[in-house]
Amino acid sequence: MYGRKISIAELSTVENYKYEAYNDIEFELYTQKNPEVHQRVLIDDPSSLHNSNFNPLHPTRILIHGCCTNGSSESIQYPRAGYMKKGEFNVFGVNWSKGAEIFPNFLTYGRRMRSTGEVVAQFIDFLIRDGNASMQDMGVIGHSAGAIVVSFVGTATNSTLAVQIKGFWAKRCKNFEGISNGKCDPEGSVTVYKKMGGEPVDTTEGMFYLKTADKYPFAQGWIS
Repeated sequence: MYGRKISIAELSTVENYKYEAYNDIEFELYTQKNPEVHQRVLIDDPSSLHNSNFNPLHPTRILIHGCCTNGSSESIQYPRAGYMKKGEFNVFGVNWSKGAEIFPNFLTYGRRMRSTGEVVAQFIDFLIRDGNASMQDMGVIGHSAGAIVVSFVGTATNSTLAVQIKGFWAKRCKNFEGISNGKCDPEGSVTVYKKMGGEPVDTTEGMFYLKTADKYPFAQGWIS
């Protein structure tokens, strides 16, 4: 178990762990007009979307952080900076920090991840229905526990077939040669390899690998 220690007093207070994904998730929008300071867009509230800098003519990327963090985490802010450097994107950070807080019961945490994914799916359908967003230009990226959330997004949204779903998982390579060649295949059965994080996204399936540079910031925030 990791994260902060939980007192007996906290465990006895159920309200401390109450999480309602629909009400507690904050969708934080970044565009070229506000590349560093987000705008909050409310789900199923067309006025908040229309009054924001959201532009349906631009591709949309939805970033989901992992456990015990929030919308300011590196897993959101580094890709956000990379997309802003790349060009015109609507980048939404999914701040589900209240649900992502560590909890001693993993079954409860699993239910939180599922409900978060279902609400993100509703948000995607909302963007398409009320914001005229394009399914073909929609992408969802999750890190760590956020990758599990992404899997639930894929099963819940009405737009699943066209939305690009990505979950970033780490796996150990058999040897250094596999790392240097970009062919890290623990199971020995995957034959397709491709760098992850590139734009524009294509339809290649298989094993993705991360290539870094030999100096700072290595691979952080690089959208190639």
